[in-house]
Amino acid sequence: APLGDSTGSNNNKVGSSSAMANNVAASYGSNYANIPTQNKGLCTICDVNVWIVTSTGLEIKWCKGCKNFRPWAAFGDKGLATKCVRCRERQREKYALQKEEKEKARGMAKVRQSQQQQVRPAATVAIGRL
Repeated sequence: APLGDSTGSNNNKVGSSSAMANNVAASYGSNYANIPTQNKGLCTICDVNVWIVTSTGLEIKWCKGCKNFRPWAAFGDKGLATKCVRCRERQREKYALQKEEKEKARGMAKVRQSQQQQVRPAATVAIGRL
């Protein structure tokens, strides 16, 4: 679930995305930073860091798959990964499906090619008899 209320608003939000990036970048290394509701305009350092919500102590990290902040625990054993476990699993399934579809397409192409090769000699023979 996204941070903030159901409207997507967040008390930590500042005016514009460039202001967000400047505000977060300026506070890098300090004890506090504004955590935006969107990742737009954030630098790579802020994008991959683990954030701590001071009011609750919750450790959160931006997931590039969900495009949302998720609890750090959702990244599983690979806490430095850019996608949470759920998104990595979804990506793994999608890749396996694409690979399977490519293999089917190659198999169909081979079948069509062998059928065409079988048809061509017969047509050549028929033309030769005329």
